[in-house]
Order: sequence, then C-alpha cells, then structure tokens
Amino acid sequence: MELTTQTSKADAVLASIELVRRKCRKPGGFGFFINHVFSASFGGDFIGGQYVDDIAVRMENEPWTMDVTARGHFKSTRLYAEAMYDIFTMTRDIEGWYFSYNTDLSSYHLKKLKGMIKRNPFFVDVYDGKAQAEGILSYTRSNATYTMTPAGLLAFKRGIHADRIYIDDPLRDPENKLAPTVILKINRIIGTEIYPMVNKGGKCRVVGTPQTNEDFFYNEKLRNKWDVQIRDAMVDEVSKIALWPEWTSFDELLDIRETIGEKTFNQEYRARPAYSEESRIDREALNACIDPNMKPAEGYEGSHDIVAGLDIGKHRHPSHLVIHERWELTELDRNGEPQYMYRQLRSEWLDGMNYNAQWEHLLDVVALYNIILLRYDNTRGEFEAFYENATPQEKNILKPVTFNLTRKNSMATELDALITSKRITLLNDQRQTSQILAVTSDLNAMETAEGHGDSFWSNGLATMREKENVVRVRTL
Repeated sequence: MELTTQTSKADAVLASIELVRRKCRKPGGFGFFINHVFSASFGGDFIGGQYVDDIAVRMENEPWTMDVTARGHFKSTRLYAEAMYDIFTMTRDIEGWYFSYNTDLSSYHLKKLKGMIKRNPFFVDVYDGKAQAEGILSYTRSNATYTMTPAGLLAFKRGIHADRIYIDDPLRDPENKLAPTVILKINRIIGTEIYPMVNKGGKCRVVGTPQTNEDFFYNEKLRNKWDVQIRDAMVDEVSKIALWPEWTSFDELLDIRETIGEKTFNQEYRARPAYSEESRIDREALNACIDPNMKPAEGYEGSHDIVAGLDIGKHRHPSHLVIHERWELTELDRNGEPQYMYRQLRSEWLDGMNYNAQWEHLLDVVALYNIILLRYDNTRGEFEAFYENATPQEKNILKPVTFNLTRKNSMATELDALITSKRITLLNDQRQTSQILAVTSDLNAMETAEGHGDSFWSNGLATMREKENVVRVRTL
C-alpha cells in the first residue's frame, strides 16, 4: 500500500512537470522557463526583472546573438538557462560545444551548470550519463540526448559541427593579460571559423567583456549574422538608472566604481575597453551640465544665435551633429573677450548616412533652426565637392575646419572650460556623454561600435573660439 502511494505521488509529480514542459514549448515559453523552472536552481534566491525578461524574448527570437554587458549581469547565466531549457524540452538529440579562453574555464562553466541541473526539482526525470565527469554534459530524457563538450577557443579543431555553439568570455585569461597577437587570433577565429561550425537551424551565443578597441565585438561585418547588443550597467548616469536594478542598484554600482576604480569599472560594468589614460573631461563636471528634463528641440524661432558642429565619421564610426543656442554674457573673460552660454537643442548620430545625404541634411537643419554658423571637420576633405558647389550664402554658414594639434588643443580647452564653469547645458544623450568621455587627456579616443569620441569634437566645433566674420542671415 505504501509503495503504491509513493508511486502515485511520483506519477503525479511527473505529470505536473509534463504540464510545465508543454507550457515551456509554447511561444514565449523561454521566459516562462527562466522564471518558473530555471529559477528553482537558485533555492529561492533567483532575481529576475525586466532586464532578464528582455533577454529571454531576444534569445527566443534570435538564434545568433552577441552580447557585451556588465559583469554579473546574467551573462554566462543566460547560456546556462538556454542549455537547461533545451534539456528540459528536447524531443531530439542536441549536440553543443562550450568555448572559453581555455578548456579549464569552459569546464568550470559546465561544472556549474551540472550543479544547477542536479539541484533543480524539475529535472528528476533526466538521466545524467556523465555523472562522474564534472565538466562534460550528457543528459537523456525520453530517448533524446543532450551533450555539451568544453573547449578552449584557441585549441579547437576544425571539423566541429553542432547544434549549439556557446562562446563565453573568450578574451579573458584570469592568469595573464592577453597579448595583442592572441587577441587578433581570437578575433580571426570568431570572424571566420564559427559560421561553418553551427548546424543549419542551430544557435550560436557569444558573451563577453571588451579588452581592446579592436575586439571582434565592435566588428560591423559580424552584425550581418549576429544580433549584437552592447549594454552599459549604468543606462543613464544623470537620471541614476541601472540596467538591472533588481540585482544591482545604481547606488551599488557607484559603490563598486569607488572600490575598483574608474578604468576597471568602465571595462567590467560599462562595456568599454580600458582607457589608456583618464578622460580629458571630468565625468562629474560633465554630468552637472546635463539636464535630464530637457527635450530635443524640433526647430528654433527665438532671438539668440544658433551654432552647430559636425564631426564627420568614417567607416566604422558615424558622424555626429550638435546644435546649440548661444547668447553672450555681460561679463568679459580675463582677456577682455566675450563669454557665451550654450544650450543644446539637438544631438544627432548620423549612423549609416552617406556623405551626400549628410550634406543635404545639414542644409535642412540650417533652415529649420535658423543656424548662423555650422562648422564641420574638413580634415579628410569629404565635403570638398559639395562645398565648391555651394551658394555664397551656404558658404557663409557652413564652415570647413581642418584639424591640427594646435586647433584640437584649443577646442578641447574651450569645451573643458565651458563644462567646468557650467556655461553649457547638454541633452541627456548617453551615447553623446560616453563619447565625450572617450577622449583622453592626450586627445586620443578608443574606437567602438558607438563611436570614436565623435561627440567631443562636434561639440568642440560648435563652441570653438575664433574670429567668425559671419553675416547673420537667418535662413538659406
């Protein structure tokens, strides 16, 4: 009788698990799995939230994803979740490979994953075929088998074909800083060797932390296959918005930054390669100039002068356009020169816009905002043909500026002075803020998918001090 009762209870448990399994297989089921099945591996300590829900939706819809995001922000964990989902719902054999910088690291991840499966009550009907092998997965349920093999990315052999390819922090060696030649080799492997490894209909996931400005994460060509996301733990520093506040609040992020330092924090939590030097502009001073409540203006009909600047991008980084309202203060500076206040009306990234379209766009915004002066970077001469064919009136407003070291230093000094003295108010554009801070004290900047310090120079062009000799014609 007692045996019968125990059998009935076991059958009831399996039946309830089967109902959950069926729900997990429906559209939106991966998110349900994370919050109701995967979460059981955490013993009541699982923390979800909108950030995790968004990850689940994207992974369900995108088979090829590449993610650069903050340390501890569901990075490796999303791979664990998908592996457990596959095991829980599989109806056919699934083969996978788990790559990290070396085999020891990938085995470590699979060991963690095995522990999560072992303590999860929803996996009672799953048989572990490699119970004694800590770093290899082989699970069977209902005549279907899931296998996952660890490997180091630098040591893998050609000829691998699998349904799941996971690449977890391949640029991180805990023991040593990677040499540039090693980073380039890993970049080549990601760019050329991964495509043929994934079976038709399979999935490929890459997660990691950036090391240099040449990392594969920032390669635009890879976006043709991968859905790439680069997520900063500080979504909005001015408004104090954290990416995953249920897990790490904004105040906790500030404490971490104070503890580990700005450079390390930028790399580990802000998805940015480490700076070679400190930013030319002080972060706190810049944040003090940002008005989180100010909205971009759709045009301008006021009485002040409107000035603008365009840093022209090339290849991997875009052009950036800024427009400022400017008015003169009553007090002169210590050299007897006029001082100005600036209020930003527009911050615009011209991603993917060709030079002809950019020039036409400039003519449009000049008319829309009544711009009296728009300086643009003429160092490489991209707009020379357009300028030659411009009308005298257009040439009076659109001014080419050729960068040299003296001019760049002067622009940087003036922009720094405006920010330090709070004579400029900026829109709360996180990308603009990031790229202003990307420029170092020696006026270099790291190159990323978001830019190359472009907003530093666009704002510098708009606010630079020089004799203008501008005829104030309000419209073209």
